[in-house]
Amino acid sequence: MPPPPRRFNKSGKSASSLFAAIDSTRGQRSNSASLPSSDGPTPSDDSSLFPNSLSGVIDSPGPSTALVSRSNKSRTERMASFAKRHVQGKRLKTAQATEVTDFAILPLEEQMVVMYTNLVQLRDATMLKGNPLAHWVVSENTETNLQAYARIILLSSSLKSYTTNSCFNLLMGIARKFQWDLPKGIFEVPSAKKKLETRVRYHLTQERSKLLKKISASVGYFTKSDTFDTSKAIHIYDLAIQVTSKTRMTISRQLLCRLALMRYAFVSWKAGDADADEEEEPDAEESSATHENGYSKCEDTKDKDRYWSQMTRWLRDIENQYKTAEDIVFFFKGLLDKDMDTYNAPASADLQDICDGAPEESEVHVTDMINSCTEHGLLITRPTDGNGNGVSGTSNDEADGSEDLEGSETNEVAE
Repeated sequence: MPPPPRRFNKSGKSASSLFAAIDSTRGQRSNSASLPSSDGPTPSDDSSLFPNSLSGVIDSPGPSTALVSRSNKSRTERMASFAKRHVQGKRLKTAQATEVTDFAILPLEEQMVVMYTNLVQLRDATMLKGNPLAHWVVSENTETNLQAYARIILLSSSLKSYTTNSCFNLLMGIARKFQWDLPKGIFEVPSAKKKLETRVRYHLTQERSKLLKKISASVGYFTKSDTFDTSKAIHIYDLAIQVTSKTRMTISRQLLCRLALMRYAFVSWKAGDADADEEEEPDAEESSATHENGYSKCEDTKDKDRYWSQMTRWLRDIENQYKTAEDIVFFFKGLLDKDMDTYNAPASADLQDICDGAPEESEVHVTDMINSCTEHGLLITRPTDGNGNGVSGTSNDEADGSEDLEGSETNEVAE
């Protein structure tokens, strides 16, 4: 029978003897693994107890920096030499051969990044090659529609903001809603959509510039001399004929009121910003280039932006000051009378004969699009109930499009 297990007593002597046995065993192992010293191994001497520990690995010197540099230089020279030999029989152009050589001497990690980038570009190019919209260009019909609607937006009596982003969102909303001859899915293809956005911005910029020049000439202002000659001014009705010539817009009293505000804002802007104009003088080359009627060929873009920003501020001030429909009608009626008294030029027609009939369909589309966004929609004349209280037709609270007009289909006004 095996001997009974040894029972440890409560005095702890057996435990002490066990610790002593372990210590003696560790000392024997360290003596067998290392050279004996005069004092003998100590339990705290880790280097002697564990000669193959990590401390020895960390302390061991690695390859020198000079050696690594020579190795990298040798690899670069070897790969450059191989690349030159490799491209000789491939009939590559000089630029292509240089590109291959430059790629060969890159570190491996950089080569992987460059190669993956080229693969991504190749994938996208292959996908676009099979897409019929990859080479799409804006048609002449779309260009005509963009030009006409850009002018209608700028002349709309419902427009509240003349900022570039506001007008851009409105015109893009019109294009998204009616499509015209735009191919299906154009707004889902980034490259095709970008082409359309570029033309939208172009036509808005052109129409703003043309409209400002017509307003400038209509009050007899000459940019070269920075003077006004009211004898050269024209009647506001004739100005309305000029600005609506390619839009088929109805010449209404609301349109005349908006033009009167534009003319008054232009005169006050030029009179009030005389000091600012002196600080920002145009270049001599720009000032020397003039049209036959005297205004500058290349007006300062900052000046144009300041004018349209002032128009936006004025519309907001009118909205804040005049709360009722009667007050707004009274204000613009007085402004129109003041304009006709200031520029007492013969009119092509009697204003009494102008009746505010039904607007053209395109004007209705623009008005609906403006009213569909809560950021726009200051109606010059609003219907009343006979007691001077405004009657809401399409209020901003009820309108869709509280977000960007081109953000989603839900922001478009249904026909």
